[in-house]
Amino acid sequence: MKSTLLILAVAALPLAAQHRITNGDVKTRAATNVAQDVKTLGSAATPVWIAYTVPSVGGSHCEGRATLEDGRGSTRQENKQESTNLLVFLRAENGNVTRIRAWGEGCEIDAGGRTVHLLTGVGTADSIALMSSYATGAERKMSDAAVFVIAQHKGPEADAALARLTEPSQAEGLRERAVFWLGASRGRPGYERLRTIVREDPSSHIREKAVFALHVSKEPQAADALVELARGDKDPHVRGQALFWLGQGDDKRAMTALSYAAENDPDREVRKKAVFALSQLKSDAGLTKLIELAKTAKDSEVRGQAIFWLGQKAQKKAVATLSDVAENDPDTDVKKKAVFAISQLPKDDGVPKLIELARTNKNGEVRKQAIFWLGQSEDPRAIDYFESLLK
Repeated sequence: MKSTLLILAVAALPLAAQHRITNGDVKTRAATNVAQDVKTLGSAATPVWIAYTVPSVGGSHCEGRATLEDGRGSTRQENKQESTNLLVFLRAENGNVTRIRAWGEGCEIDAGGRTVHLLTGVGTADSIALMSSYATGAERKMSDAAVFVIAQHKGPEADAALARLTEPSQAEGLRERAVFWLGASRGRPGYERLRTIVREDPSSHIREKAVFALHVSKEPQAADALVELARGDKDPHVRGQALFWLGQGDDKRAMTALSYAAENDPDREVRKKAVFALSQLKSDAGLTKLIELAKTAKDSEVRGQAIFWLGQKAQKKAVATLSDVAENDPDTDVKKKAVFAISQLPKDDGVPKLIELARTNKNGEVRKQAIFWLGQSEDPRAIDYFESLLK
């Protein structure tokens, strides 16, 4: 009973009080046609803010204070449910909207001394139609803000609007932004649309952007989609992007997909991207696979890439492998890459090994590489070695 009374009491408050709008002349009125209301209320030469509330997907949360005039505020985009509504603000003067802001509930919003017209009863469909007009017809910052606002609306109307903004007939920059928000905030419907885009879109660039959007999606099947793209997409750029983002995640299926691509993808650049992605995995399995590739990969470029990233990771486990490659790999260029990788190790690991290679390696090119990187190290042990060599 008490909770019901509290809800009724909050509902009875003026809208401005519920949303804690301060430092402004707040005027509340019922909406008729939101697009026309914005045009009418913003027709004066003095700037005003026009605001309304719509149901939100719950991903926009605000704590603390936000300032309308400069856009500052402690706003976070999170997958939380604290904000069930989104408060949208449009700054207008002379009949034109010049800025769009939006925050979830919870902020104290400083109106900067401006008049704020709070519209009640704005429907989701009307709001999305208004934002869609700004997304497609406004300059970049306004368009970005409008796409974000659409993405924060709750309901299938927002899913459909974002899908329309990804159509090939739209400008490429707009398509990119809509694709991102399909993954970031639209759940299952967004995932389904992204799957269509990566399969069918005529633009390789947009398909690559859709791969990233799948990476940020919280849908459990998004990782499966990335694995499928990494193994079977016809476009090597898309395969490479899928491999890259698999390496940035922590899904167990990534290891199998990356290992397969590093050894079997028909495109050499994709194989090299798979090696890099393996180097980004947090698990020791990625390091183990790099060591294996450095020793056994049939492609010398892949071996070289594996060696390079082993060096960058600077793991003690890699030292023995790099030394073995520098001594025994049949390809001189791969041996030289192993020497460079050793030079990138912590000095207590790398410098003694470089001195050993400079003294004893049978390949003259390898010895010269070792001496060169010793010269770059500025390590006292290297100076001692050069002194003994020159004498």
